[in-house]
Amino acid sequence: GFGVGAPDQTVYSGGDSLVDEQFHLVIQTWGPDGLRLQVDDAEPVWVTDGVSRLPRAAVAMVFGDLSGGGARVAADLAEVRFYDEALVDAELDTIRAELADKHGLGQGVVVPPFSIIAQGFDADGRFFVTIESVAGVRYRLLYLSPEGGEWTEIASARAGGAELTLADPRDPGVAGFYLVVADAGGALPPLEPFAILGGGFSGPGQGYVVVQSVPGHTYVLLKKTALGVGEWVEVDRATADGPETTLTDPDATGPTAFYRVLGE
Repeated sequence: GFGVGAPDQTVYSGGDSLVDEQFHLVIQTWGPDGLRLQVDDAEPVWVTDGVSRLPRAAVAMVFGDLSGGGARVAADLAEVRFYDEALVDAELDTIRAELADKHGLGQGVVVPPFSIIAQGFDADGRFFVTIESVAGVRYRLLYLSPEGGEWTEIASARAGGAELTLADPRDPGVAGFYLVVADAGGALPPLEPFAILGGGFSGPGQGYVVVQSVPGHTYVLLKKTALGVGEWVEVDRATADGPETTLTDPDATGPTAFYRVLGE
């Protein structure tokens, strides 16, 4: 919510709850047209009636609570900016992109609800969970002691594909509660020019190439048996989860073949 007094008036954002372990960008405007509140890329919400437009003397300004107390926000503030005039949409878009890039606000990565595929204990007695995931998104495994206290992050990883496994790295036999949360952590890093680091045969008729990669991006291996003839055929693709990615050709049996790798 965003409000001013004399008389008291508040505008509230609509949509889903914002208590979701994600970063959010909030833009608040108070001016001749009333109160305007926008969260992320949602449509702005306005209040125009009963809003004071009078100049203000020195006045207390409160963030994350009502001026009288009692409605605290359970969140951290990364940055607060003030402007002495209402900004036009183009200016707001520029600021939104700048803050998203600076603080990693998840621009360009949509994190849908995800399901647990499997969970349990490995052969050493350590807890693990496998979830549906979105490539490029970081997921965090949180732990809460049976005695209560705060949720504590014990493991995290950026997904390289449609499934991700997180495990408790501590000694076996730890009792407690576990929670997995998604953290977009900003847009995917940009796709960079990459080199082929190596290649060869891993077995009879099994060819492979190793390329430099950026986690979260997908790399595609294409093949031709003769240049200038026919179409390039996709033989493998993989979403990178590290600085190197291996692509394979399961049918490298011909006398000659040409390969190329594309990044997405």
